[in-house]
Amino acid sequence: MRLTLALFIVALAGSLPGAAAAQQAPEAVFEDFTQDTVGASPLAFETPVGFWSVGTVDGVKPLLFEDGRQFKSGSANLLADQAKALYGDRWAEFVDDLSETAYYPIAVFKRLENFSNGRITMRFMIIGGDVDQDIAIMFNYKTNGDYIAIRSDTQENNMLLYQWIQGQPTSLKRTRDVPTSFGEWHDQTLVVYGTQMSAFLDGKKYMDADLPEPVSGRIGVWAKTDTVALIDALVVEPE
Repeated sequence: MRLTLALFIVALAGSLPGAAAAQQAPEAVFEDFTQDTVGASPLAFETPVGFWSVGTVDGVKPLLFEDGRQFKSGSANLLADQAKALYGDRWAEFVDDLSETAYYPIAVFKRLENFSNGRITMRFMIIGGDVDQDIAIMFNYKTNGDYIAIRSDTQENNMLLYQWIQGQPTSLKRTRDVPTSFGEWHDQTLVVYGTQMSAFLDGKKYMDADLPEPVSGRIGVWAKTDTVALIDALVVEPE
């Protein structure tokens, strides 16, 4: 695990501008949870919604853990079973925006007050979820609870750009055929300049989109319903 994380940091450093340009840019923020205690709440995140804690998969490296197994909604599971029978492989798209599945755990990053332009990379692994297997970089988070998220899904193998206004989600753009394997580590990257954004998975670009307005707000991590997920690292490179 430590070797994997070290290679991840080296790869990110190789993508940064030269030394002279880096001195002029805002300082990058790197969180790898090594100062956290397994079983406790994460030090660098506020967790207003969800079942977030610090976990581990090897007994050594602390990780951010969302335990969606604690989500209880019998109607959501029943609807998921019905959708599987009716729609086959596309069943998860049907239940995406149902009110019964409108439960979104979020963890808000405390070490950065505002993100407007730059790059955010999250290293994640999905390890469970019957109704959903979704994880996202959350950004443009406002004090009233509005935000945007770029979601990766290991059931649908897609990316979805969501916006929340007054608690109501709207799908802005969807990209299908984004290979996102269950139980394996992936790197999701968001790049934002003004109203232009791009999203990558494991170094490959899968989405370009126009945002409704320039980004200005806090960032964090997002999940959905009973998703069980691990976050190994979060890197923010403001510009």
